[in-house]
Amino acid sequence: MLTGEQFRMARAALRLTVVQAADLAGVDKSTIVRVEAGGKIYKRTLRDLRAAFEDAGVVFLPPEDGVHTGAVGLKPGFAPQKDVTGKAASDVDDASALDASSWDWESEAGDTESEDIGELDWTDEDRADQIEHWRSRPEVWAKLHEVSRQCLLRAMGVDSLGV
Repeated sequence: MLTGEQFRMARAALRLTVVQAADLAGVDKSTIVRVEAGGKIYKRTLRDLRAAFEDAGVVFLPPEDGVHTGAVGLKPGFAPQKDVTGKAASDVDDASALDASSWDWESEAGDTESEDIGELDWTDEDRADQIEHWRSRPEVWAKLHEVSRQCLLRAMGVDSLGV
């Protein structure tokens, strides 16, 4: 089991701000804050975070009795991330990391065809957690785009939340 401290160490090793780590993992920055604080997080989100950090060059080391409770390292040849301006992430504050004006949207847009990402590998427990999550937040559910709501309903295996 990974700890919040290990995620903080991983983010520090990559010299990422909270916002940059969230972008890397495809989650909201509040998720990064919650993980690092040791808060509750869905198993799938934890797997996705771990995979994103490992893809960026982090190695999570398991606890070793009498030595440490878990550690983090960088894979050989991996360097800390740089943002689109070429600055090391440690040189960029969270506010400037949100600045989209320097992004080259045209070259990043690429092909507009979407890829089939296949079936979600959600367990029944994941589905139940998602249903509970969205039923307890009807005001947030209502703010989602209709297409997003329909995709989530399909992934959860229900026709409606009944809220």
